[in-house]
Amino acid sequence: MTMGTLDLVTLTAGSERNHAYLVADAATATAVVIDPAGSQAGLLAAAQARAWRIERILLTHSHHDHRAGAEILAQACMAPVLGQGDSDPATGIRLEHQAVLPLGTLEIHVLHAPGHSHDSLCYLICDHLFSGDTLFVDWVGHAWSDDDAAILHDSLHRIVLALDDATQVLPGHDYGCEPRSTIGTERHRNPFLRLDRTSFIERLRRERGG
Repeated sequence: MTMGTLDLVTLTAGSERNHAYLVADAATATAVVIDPAGSQAGLLAAAQARAWRIERILLTHSHHDHRAGAEILAQACMAPVLGQGDSDPATGIRLEHQAVLPLGTLEIHVLHAPGHSHDSLCYLICDHLFSGDTLFVDWVGHAWSDDDAAILHDSLHRIVLALDDATQVLPGHDYGCEPRSTIGTERHRNPFLRLDRTSFIERLRRERGG
């Protein structure tokens, strides 16, 4: 298969500075939205301006700030809204760890990375990791309990940090010193990723005031 080129539009909205991503295969003008995050009008306008067809709306997790506007966008472009455990109606592929969805001539690799939430997914498209609230620039996602923190630590080290250093990290919020990073940069600069499991759990406990 001849692989196309990834094109990307990023919109940032709301008090939490949520990132919404419109990702397209330039060769076929097919696109997906990752986390509408209340930016549905801007995403639809951007797709229409580029003559891209939105095939799917993918959620990194089910928290409202990320899925806001998903149903409105779905109705406008006749596309399904899909999260962890859902089956893609076009292919029958279930969104679970290591599933692969088509995006024109590109592939969307689904990575189940629980911790911030039980249904947290990351999406790897070419060398771009859409990390939701699992990994931020210089930070990591909130954990609601020590058990969640332990799971998040394991997801980060077994799944996310297994990727190449050159992989682009596109997080669910603009919380860091820059809107995106790389796995290599986060491996060396992110203070949470240098902690062992016990210290990681203790640090996140302090972050939530526990």
